[in-house]
Amino acid sequence: MVKPIVRKIQLTGGSTYIISLPKTWVKQYLLQPGDEIEIFQDRHARLILVPKKSESNEKKEKKISLNCDRPDISFVIREIIAYYMAGFTLLTVSCSKFSSEDRERIKETIRNRLLGAEIIDEDSNSLTIQFLVSEKELSLTKSITRAANISYNMLRDSFKALYDGDSDLSKEIISRDDDVDRFYFYIVRQLSLSIEYPEIIENEKYNLTQLVNLYSVAKSIERVSDHSLRIVDQLPILGKLEEKEIYDHGNEVADFFKSSINAFNEKDKDMSHNIINKEFELLYKNRSLSEKVLNLNYSPKKTSSLLIILDSVRRVIRYSIDIAEATIDLLAKQTEQNEELDN
Repeated sequence: MVKPIVRKIQLTGGSTYIISLPKTWVKQYLLQPGDEIEIFQDRHARLILVPKKSESNEKKEKKISLNCDRPDISFVIREIIAYYMAGFTLLTVSCSKFSSEDRERIKETIRNRLLGAEIIDEDSNSLTIQFLVSEKELSLTKSITRAANISYNMLRDSFKALYDGDSDLSKEIISRDDDVDRFYFYIVRQLSLSIEYPEIIENEKYNLTQLVNLYSVAKSIERVSDHSLRIVDQLPILGKLEEKEIYDHGNEVADFFKSSINAFNEKDKDMSHNIINKEFELLYKNRSLSEKVLNLNYSPKKTSSLLIILDSVRRVIRYSIDIAEATIDLLAKQTEQNEELDN
């Protein structure tokens, strides 16, 4: 638990009560004498202090420099993505041993996986990346919806590619995963920035208590796309999925996932509860199919591949449940906020 900051009430001018503000808080928000602070009272009689921002105020630029002696490009890429999601606006990566291939791989990753990222400066030893993204151009809600639609279509098409033995479609599905990642990284970035700039989510009628639920929805969508890749990766092993029951089960679960997204988009509590109530039925069917595969006289390689597919389907069921539960929690927190506004 965070230790509270204690301040004494002082009386000035005979009728005005004042308390001093914590110095670290003032510096964090770059406040100056004469700046205004908005004060809200919630239903528990607590006072909430929010620095008032004028329309002309811009978000402060956050810069970081990343240095490396011997570049591990996977490490560098992970660091770039991490700083992007953390809300930084300018990142310089410096390394005296960059090869041209290293720089091209970094630039390709930036182009394919990070929305609004641009290389603004480059030499043989460094890259400077600027992240030019704005919630006004792409809202959080639209980002979640687009990521969900791509992820759903990936899941449906992964089973179609398996059932038809379509290797061209499987390659296309793999390329779509970058699209889901782009939206996911952007969503996490916006949620991170919302801690400092609550108006990002308040403009979409969300509040800070709902951040963890929004993240849960976004993460579940991203994980479903990962499992779509895991499913279609079995095509070279199987050649073609001949088990119609598994194909039908996969499509049923894809529709189940789509229903959880619809419940979230429509803020439908009843639909969310209905989705959760269907969990046992789908998991039972999944387990039965797994047992059936184990009892058939397949080669170890085929058996393992089919079980991987069914395991991924089982996980999609769980992620769909997570989205439905997050939706219910979101609505509960929205209700609580509305009650506070009414009081």
